[in-house]
Amino acid sequence: MKKLIMVLMAGLLLASGVGIYPQVGHAAIDYSGGYLDGQPYNLGSDENTIKTTTYLLTDNNEATSVTMSKWVSSGTTDLDHAIKNFGTAITVNAFRLKASANMQIYFYDEANKNILVNGIGRIDVPTSQTDGSLVQIPPTSGIRKVVLFNPSTTSSVSVSEFQIYNLSAPAAPILNASPSNSKVDLAWNGVSVATGYNVKRSLTPNGPYTTIRSNLTTTTFSDADVINGTTYYYIVTALNAIGESEPSNEASATPTASPILNVVIENEKIKVGEQFTSDIVLENVSNIYAEDFKIDYDSNLLNFIGFEEVPGYKIYNQPTDENGKLRFIIASHGEQYGITGDKVFLKLKFSGKAKGTAKVDALECRIADTESEYDLNEDSCLEDSIVIEGIKDVNRTGEYTLVDLAIDGFYFGKTVAQTDLSKHDADQVEDGIVDDNDLVFIVNEILNNPNYPLNA
Repeated sequence: MKKLIMVLMAGLLLASGVGIYPQVGHAAIDYSGGYLDGQPYNLGSDENTIKTTTYLLTDNNEATSVTMSKWVSSGTTDLDHAIKNFGTAITVNAFRLKASANMQIYFYDEANKNILVNGIGRIDVPTSQTDGSLVQIPPTSGIRKVVLFNPSTTSSVSVSEFQIYNLSAPAAPILNASPSNSKVDLAWNGVSVATGYNVKRSLTPNGPYTTIRSNLTTTTFSDADVINGTTYYYIVTALNAIGESEPSNEASATPTASPILNVVIENEKIKVGEQFTSDIVLENVSNIYAEDFKIDYDSNLLNFIGFEEVPGYKIYNQPTDENGKLRFIIASHGEQYGITGDKVFLKLKFSGKAKGTAKVDALECRIADTESEYDLNEDSCLEDSIVIEGIKDVNRTGEYTLVDLAIDGFYFGKTVAQTDLSKHDADQVEDGIVDDNDLVFIVNEILNNPNYPLNA
């Protein structure tokens, strides 16, 4: 079945005028694409005597083989010649041979006259070239008959495959380049005779070019070694055993960063009850005058206190907190407040409700300039998080009282190392010393403690 499929595919492609060309440098050798795909060879005792016919030399299958007997000068029954005749003259410039020993190849013209190659009437193929590798020869024309010969007078040779080609250098591909964030995607048409492609790049139009990928076997490539805002110029060349094509058209692209709706929390951690601000930032944009977006926050760990408008940007809907989800529709106030580059245009206020790591997440966003509006994809809507620590009062009772203030009054002016760390957390603001900053913090926490009697 394998042989039949390969023969049928080769026949269909050849009938449609599309060539199959041998591949270079592949472990599994492809012998197809030559004159002999699925064609029969005649076996005989000399180039004019036919004893039998075989397809095993041209089935593109190294698992099948023909045994060619040793050469007997006066023999008439030995099979030391494999002969193929052609109805019209052909030109050959390469061959592949898979055999167990050295062999010889002969070409004959219409008059059955031996054709010289490199000044002699045969090609001597050493064992170093009988491994199926592609061997190039000077272009040899007018061939009407090809003969493969076992010159050994002492031993037979096992031959798996023999193929001859007339290869041509590939045509130049047609190249397209598409920029995106920190990447340029290249795509080009497949060239029928190509076995690989080189991708070349320059920072200036028309070169000079540097090869950034060699012998690609695909017709696409993504160049991620780029800097946003820089214009790159590309060409692609096609390769085969004959050589390299002329360059493709030059395609240029300038990668740019994608617009981002970012959430930025300056604090890394807070205590329960402590407030913080989350900045809403639009990045990598140009002349944006309106935004419509949704924010999701962890309502189990955070309380939403409200928002602070940034001058030049006004909220025009009524944001409603729906179990940790908020929506804002904002417009700029004047031409000078169009957002270009990066800009904080809203501040959200939260406080810690419970211990844990809380997120503030931008879920969806649509932005608009004065001509079009754009949806930001999920990867462009970012988030930030903050660690909320539980109450850590001075004497570790779980709430702030006047006793905490008294203890820090006792330690006032001392370093952390001079306090009793086994009992007390006197350095409440964590600056290495017990001072007014710690006492002010404790007083504020006392005032915020609903269980403290004087707060009733």
